[in-house]
Order: sequence, then C-alpha cells, then structure tokens
Amino acid sequence: LAEEYQGKVKFCKVNSKDNRRLVVELKVMALPTFLFYKGGDVVAKLVGQEATKENIMAKLQELAG
Repeated sequence: LAEEYQGKVKFCKVNSKDNRRLVVELKVMALPTFLFYKGGDVVAKLVGQEATKENIMAKLQELAG
C-alpha cells in the first residue's frame, strides 16, 4: 500500500514494545492498530481484526481520495 499511495500518504510504523509511553498516550489497546492522521490530528482508527488490507484501502480512499 505504501508504494500504491506514494506521494499521497505517508506510512509510519512504531515498535510498541520500545515506545510504551507513546502507545499509552495514543491509547493503543490492541495490535495491529492503524491511526490515520490529517493535519496532525487522528481522524480515523482501525484496530485488531478490522485492520484488514481492504478496510485500510477503503479508509485511505475515503480520507485521501
């Protein structure tokens, strides 16, 4: 997906084990968790089983067009 949306969307990953403070701050309660940011704010979130490739693509289409 990062290649497909190159130039439109920036994908980042965080090691939850090494960044516990950030995980708590973002209220990540399950893995995987995908947070979608726009303008510096979280505008959507997919957690656990709902974080499928299809759902991620649908959310990206909704948010980025």
